[in-house]
Amino acid sequence: MLASAAHGENAKLTQSNTNHLETTEKSKVRGASKTPETRRKLGKGKSKCNLVPFDLPDVSELGGEVHQYDPDKKKSKKLTDNGLGKDSINKYAWSSALDDQDDLYVGTFNANFNLLGVRAFEENLEGPESFLNIWSGSPLMYSEGGAIYKQKKKGNFKQVLKASNNHVGFRKGINHMGKMYFGSSNSETGAKIFTNQYSEDSDEFKILNDSFTLHPNDVSIRAMCTSSHSGHLYIGTENVYDGPAIISYDGDSSWERWDNEGIDFGFAVAECTELSVGKMLFGTWNGSGYNLVVYDEVHESFSELDLPDHLEHNTNGVMELRVWNGYLYVGLLSYEDGFALIRTDTETISWDIITEDGFFQEQIDQIGLPKAKNPYPWSSAVVNGKYYIGTFAGVLNRGVDMGMGGNPLDLFDSRAQLWSSTDGTEWMLEEHDAFGEEFTYGFRTMQATSKGDLYIGTASHLFLPDISRPPYTDYFGEGLSGDLNKDICEIIDRIEEFGI
Repeated sequence: MLASAAHGENAKLTQSNTNHLETTEKSKVRGASKTPETRRKLGKGKSKCNLVPFDLPDVSELGGEVHQYDPDKKKSKKLTDNGLGKDSINKYAWSSALDDQDDLYVGTFNANFNLLGVRAFEENLEGPESFLNIWSGSPLMYSEGGAIYKQKKKGNFKQVLKASNNHVGFRKGINHMGKMYFGSSNSETGAKIFTNQYSEDSDEFKILNDSFTLHPNDVSIRAMCTSSHSGHLYIGTENVYDGPAIISYDGDSSWERWDNEGIDFGFAVAECTELSVGKMLFGTWNGSGYNLVVYDEVHESFSELDLPDHLEHNTNGVMELRVWNGYLYVGLLSYEDGFALIRTDTETISWDIITEDGFFQEQIDQIGLPKAKNPYPWSSAVVNGKYYIGTFAGVLNRGVDMGMGGNPLDLFDSRAQLWSSTDGTEWMLEEHDAFGEEFTYGFRTMQATSKGDLYIGTASHLFLPDISRPPYTDYFGEGLSGDLNKDICEIIDRIEEFGI
């Protein structure tokens, strides 16, 4: 159950003081066509399920959070609780950006793991789209739509946008020319960019008119970065059907799209940064490899960077790009090996390997054992001369010894790590326990303020369902107690009986 498996112009946008979902159509749940009489048969017959011989957590108290981290004191202050907006199915603080006044905006991934959709997912499982659509819309994930929150005084957050349920979340955010842009994930009608550029009110977000540059099969906005040379906003998409695109936007009305330019973009242009003045760098993701693509704005041409030939790493794609102190740093995802971090001088491409196992040995040296597999670096920032990386710890906790008779669920309580370096080669583990937050397997997004504070947005374990929320309440009505420990077998029995 807990193993990792992963479009709407007419969306109604609601204001921050609206707590109820408004969409153009009612969300449909598989199995909801059963009659009320059928649904009331809960508890009848002998259950074959013996799934929960231990205590499951109160999932209604879990969700993506925001922490304010003091790099000098190495202490964090939690700014949210029970998920952003106190919504437990805001599982991830998925993206963030600071405006010109250092006000923090955070975009969420809104999803409730849908056990009722497992069979439909398995029946249609083919190709990378089935896996990746978990994060853009899938039978496995019920969503009420992503949201954007803005931090107000005293650390409180105000919801400034609630999207329709097909925009399941906001994967990337950026401040471009003083305006905020957040890119959505939407496998139904395609991702869109939401912005406050159309209004003097910084809290009013609308869908950006992209002049049909974004295609319906662009299911997610994965990358956004700004050029200091042209002033253009660059965008990278995910598209496993037609291939992803690199898109340029001048901030007004001019758009340009490149779909491959003779270079393999894989199925996602996942990261981007400014390599040097007039040269933009893009990192791709194809599941079994990657490319580093350079766009020369002066000559209007694409080329590829040479990749390291001495890296022994089962790389799935690029998850981190940063130019810092004259070096380009590239973080590479690997579910099998743990992430790799490599770097090269930006003038002469000659690669050094910093880690190729998710800081495995560094964990042993610094805390005695490798608690996290760290498949990828998930966020980064530079604060006061220090380079910080936050990790996705992995679905499983490497530090649990199941031979000691502990709670088996502890195996799934993997916790994110925070690493720092002053020179880019020697890395220190500053936090290995996700600030004490259980089932928080990722530090998903970071923002460094002009005052030297570090905001960190977290990701809660995606595969722990909150059964006090839809789709479970839609299907079972009052038939569930809302306690996952009591109800999990009830749900499993219904899945088996009704074939949903």
